[in-house]
Amino acid sequence: MPHPRVPAHRARTAPAPWLALLTLLVCLAACSAAPTATTAPTIPTVASGPAPTVSVTPTTVNRQPTQAATPVRPTATVAPRATVPAAATVTRAARGTVGTARASATITFGTQPAFARGGLEGEALTTVVVGGADSRTIYAGGKGVWRSTDGGKNWQVVRTAEEAPYVSTIVIAPSDPEVVYVGVSQGCGKGGELPGFATTNGGGSWRAIGENIGSLAVDPLDARKLYATDCSGVQRSTNGGAAWEPLGGAAVAGYTPTLLALAPSSPQILYVAFASEGGTVRVRRTINAGATWQEVTPSAAVFGPFALVIEPGNSDAVFLSTLVGVFRTTNGGAKWSLLEDEGLETTAPPSAPTNSPEGFRLTSAMIIDPSQPSTLWLGTGSGKTPGIGVFRSRDGGASWRRTGADLEGRAVQDFAITTTRTTSTLYVATDDGIWILTTRY
Repeated sequence: MPHPRVPAHRARTAPAPWLALLTLLVCLAACSAAPTATTAPTIPTVASGPAPTVSVTPTTVNRQPTQAATPVRPTATVAPRATVPAAATVTRAARGTVGTARASATITFGTQPAFARGGLEGEALTTVVVGGADSRTIYAGGKGVWRSTDGGKNWQVVRTAEEAPYVSTIVIAPSDPEVVYVGVSQGCGKGGELPGFATTNGGGSWRAIGENIGSLAVDPLDARKLYATDCSGVQRSTNGGAAWEPLGGAAVAGYTPTLLALAPSSPQILYVAFASEGGTVRVRRTINAGATWQEVTPSAAVFGPFALVIEPGNSDAVFLSTLVGVFRTTNGGAKWSLLEDEGLETTAPPSAPTNSPEGFRLTSAMIIDPSQPSTLWLGTGSGKTPGIGVFRSRDGGASWRRTGADLEGRAVQDFAITTTRTTSTLYVATDDGIWILTTRY
């Protein structure tokens, strides 16, 4: 019966290959399913990971440009670095602009700021003076007299055009700012008896003094002692103009006194400029309040004059502004020199005024900064002849530079100045009102 065993044997052994095959298929299936099973848990693991990990996915998406730029980060880094200096440059430029704006606002020396209007627009003024306890009281004259007590913001008429039709000068007593003197004159050749005026209460009331007064100077220590020029010569008063004493020793035959200047530091020293009918100039000086006089005329032919100014603190240093130019003496008039800096050459008009020789310079007004005597201001233009602006010297007249805009074409007739420790304010009387320039030292 061995044959039946064969089938029996086959029945026992036959399943082995199928089983192996089945096992192999199961293993293959298991192996195939294993990655899927592994991947499936991996996905939940990522999804259920820590919040930062979950955030990584959107952050990574948002950072795609950065990620993409990461390999090029040096370039990205360079760009910000290039931007930073540019920004710094812009900042410096802005700061520089602010500084310049401030410089223009405070008007430091060396800039070209613009003058600001100070009132009385359109009025043809001839003189201006500043005083008062706070240096904000201003008097201006032309056809009438005006007063401002707030630095030029507001003005009131204190003498009408009928009362003072040709104001030639106004002075405030240094020792008492309530005392003010006004000179009125149309010139000695035109005749007419035009009285001057005085007030002792700051313009509250006025009284008449003298006639045809062209120039005035008040003793810095005595408000009642003053000197004046009129059509008869040089006069002195010791009672506020109520009575006058002629100083005959000052007279020059054929000449009329037109300007006088009293030394601020030595009130017994007085300079007087005279003019002939032809316009030539003579200058005389007294060192004893008019008791005796001496001739101190420049040796050159001089025409004018326009201004006569004594340096504060130095009675021997005098400036004489004329049609020929500006002369200066440092020894009381014994020797004069003509200031010939090229900066002043431009003050000559493009064509000479009528009846004037070629080369005349319209240096019409002059003033010295009392806090810095080496600083001078010079105005141009005269009467109906347009000026070309204002010039400044910071070295005692050795060199000049035009300063301040907006005064071109206007005739500058007079200056007044106030100073503080750090600033000076210049008031300019022109044929078009008052103009103001504040400078910072």
